[in-house]
Amino acid sequence: MHPETVITIGRQFGAGGLEIGRKLAEALGVPFYDRELLARAAQASGLSESLFEHHDEKPADTPFFATWAGPFHSPEPSIGQQVCLAQFQAIRDIAAKGACVIVGRAADFVLDGRAHLVRVFLHAPPALRAARVAERQGVSEAEARKLVRTADRRRAAFYNYFTDREWGDVGTYDLCLDTGRVPVDGAVAVIRAFADAAGRD
Repeated sequence: MHPETVITIGRQFGAGGLEIGRKLAEALGVPFYDRELLARAAQASGLSESLFEHHDEKPADTPFFATWAGPFHSPEPSIGQQVCLAQFQAIRDIAAKGACVIVGRAADFVLDGRAHLVRVFLHAPPALRAARVAERQGVSEAEARKLVRTADRRRAAFYNYFTDREWGDVGTYDLCLDTGRVPVDGAVAVIRAFADAAGRD
């Protein structure tokens, strides 16, 4: 793998993105970023970290039209837009420092065009994801199914709102992996092998 490779992981809720991303980063010996992004963005922007927690991977409340890199169409950005822009800037700053693994927050879109970028999307059958969520959160499978649907809708709305792409569209990722077919360590191995092959100069 190239020493400056950044791996972004988009994921369906319950597909194991957090665990796989963390173990992948450990295996590669590189930094891992998930919710850590929120604290960094809050510190750099001067906005309250609680705002980032509240707006995390949620669409903003006014039209955005994927203009994160340029001027807004609205005269003054909403709080949700400011939070998103601060997260996007934090992602760019983190990636500029070198190899890492970043989970969620439309990082694949934010870093589009960057050399040595590997964009991964993790998915799994809904029933399997609900079973995982039920076990992890100690809720019934019926409640877990609701959590899965709600989280997926929210993530899709956030991604589609702030980018010019569709969340989960295979054409926007380099590798899509069904985590229902492989264990966590197997998924880590597959992503690592892909990054190694893709990073050869």
